[in-house]
Amino acid sequence: MDRRIIIIIAAVVLIAAALLLFFLVGSGGDGSELTAAELEYQKIRSNTLILAEDYMEKGDFQRALDLLDELLIQDAGDEEVRELRDRVLAAREADESEEELADKQQQDDLVETLEDLGESISNQTPVVTINEQKDTSEEDQRRLEQQLAELEEQKRLAEERKKEEEARLAALSEAEREKSEKVRQLIDEGVRKMENEEYADARDSFDEAIELSPREAEAYAHKGESYFQEDKSNQINIREAVEYANKAVDYDKSLWIPHNTLGKIYVETKNYTEAIKEFKEATRLNPENTDILYELGKVQYRAGQYNDARMSFEGVIHLDPTHHRAYYNLGASFLKLGKASSALDAYQKAIAANPSYDSAYFAAGNLLNQAGQLSQAETYLKKAATLKPDNVKYLDVLSVVLYKEGKYSDAEKYLEKSLGLVPDSAETNYNMALTLMKQDRYADALNYSVKSVQGASSNAGYLYTLGEISEALGDRTNAVAFYEKAAGLDSSYLLPRINLGKIYDETGEYDKALEHLVNAYKLAPESLEVNNNLGNVYLHTELYEDSIKHYKKAIEKKPNATLIRYHLAIAYIETDQQDPAVKTLSELIKVDPNYWDAYYRLGHLMFKAGDEEGASSVFKALLDKNPDYEKRDEIEELIL
Repeated sequence: MDRRIIIIIAAVVLIAAALLLFFLVGSGGDGSELTAAELEYQKIRSNTLILAEDYMEKGDFQRALDLLDELLIQDAGDEEVRELRDRVLAAREADESEEELADKQQQDDLVETLEDLGESISNQTPVVTINEQKDTSEEDQRRLEQQLAELEEQKRLAEERKKEEEARLAALSEAEREKSEKVRQLIDEGVRKMENEEYADARDSFDEAIELSPREAEAYAHKGESYFQEDKSNQINIREAVEYANKAVDYDKSLWIPHNTLGKIYVETKNYTEAIKEFKEATRLNPENTDILYELGKVQYRAGQYNDARMSFEGVIHLDPTHHRAYYNLGASFLKLGKASSALDAYQKAIAANPSYDSAYFAAGNLLNQAGQLSQAETYLKKAATLKPDNVKYLDVLSVVLYKEGKYSDAEKYLEKSLGLVPDSAETNYNMALTLMKQDRYADALNYSVKSVQGASSNAGYLYTLGEISEALGDRTNAVAFYEKAAGLDSSYLLPRINLGKIYDETGEYDKALEHLVNAYKLAPESLEVNNNLGNVYLHTELYEDSIKHYKKAIEKKPNATLIRYHLAIAYIETDQQDPAVKTLSELIKVDPNYWDAYYRLGHLMFKAGDEEGASSVFKALLDKNPDYEKRDEIEELIL
């Protein structure tokens, strides 16, 4: 038994015992002093109130109410208890409203793998591949065909059971038939009352049926279901539901209803193993009921049994090809199995089954977005946003896709709509800042970037972006502060370290520059930016061999990087490595025939090496191509 239930029971027993002792002993005097029994009750009452409030704060509202109800049974006028009870009820109502909104999607539409809600614009690398090839293996297909065959066999057996029941009813005497019809009438009446949420009245009808037929399993089954539907968060209701469901199973092992009820109860308690077991049995007994098979698929998905979930949803579709939610959840299952092409196909079939199904448009669009197929993603996401224009998630992901396509003004438009709905969203403000930066509107971006940091001050990416904007606006002091904060929050974050290294290099704070860039090099030793900036710092601090090492690594990543080649040549020159310097400058001129300083340096190297003819040829080529070169006078003195 749950330890907390034991505590509640113990508290209730103590309250009852204390009250009994109080009434047996009597008040004992003029009332000026409390008796031992009264003192004991007050102590229990106080502890019970503390325990109830603790349960309320932890969200265990029903246990809190159970404790308070016991106190009110003894003293209905206890204002302190009544006030706490009202607070618990209000808290539960608020919590249930919030949970209802949060759970609504989960109850019907499983969350797909790639739906990382509120994707940031900075995440632009495709993470899935969608192709035209079939990505369901022969083994998967064989298992699916086997399951569908089993489903058909279960339908055949169910039809046989139905015929047997009809034959049994036909063989009844007139009196037995009348009683059976009356029982059927009462059960149907109870079911209708349940549909109208008249649960107590429904149970009255089921009780009448049981009175006529004490082993009427279906009446017990529906009675158990009524307790669950009435309040699935109430432990007393759950116990009653389980009791009557099990009794129904005892009386009729061929009845599906109690297994379905037990399956739903186990889902509520997240006991997915038992839930799967019960739903499977319910499906076996009622194989044509798509609702049960659909619930089985959902709980298999939540239990991580994605292939089994896939086959259950395929089974639902086999029975009902128009079941759009089954197609949607089939897509979610395929995603978990790493089969993006099949997932997209399932989402498209969900749309075909229900052209107004916004969730499926979003899922397909987001999947295409993740695969880098942006034009198609835009089409689906725009449809989702049109069907549900107040869905912030749809607007945000659509804006991400538009950003990736370079449609910055369109992205801005959808981000504005999103911020109109949720103005304090840190992520949306961040995405807006990035979008405005792409349009060189740094002053406009600043406000959004600040709001993103205010909403999530520990997000290193948001701080880095605020640093970028500050730097672009000429506020280097704040830029450094934000970069430092970002680097401090995330020791593996490369970008702020690169920018800090560059700034500190430019301000001559070489020790600080090296501190950040050496750490950056440990994180990304092949990075072009890291190696280039390290090369610059080492060049400025006259550590030329280190400079050469990092410039060479940078050029390997970007062979046409002219400035890096030029700096490499300078490092060779400073270390008197003439041949590598000549080679580097010659290669630089081939890459960029208009890199005038390369001609100048190359000509000087040749003069220094005694190759006056070669030097003159280089200098003349420079002056022919750029007659206004700033060092023309110096060159003419050398070659004339």
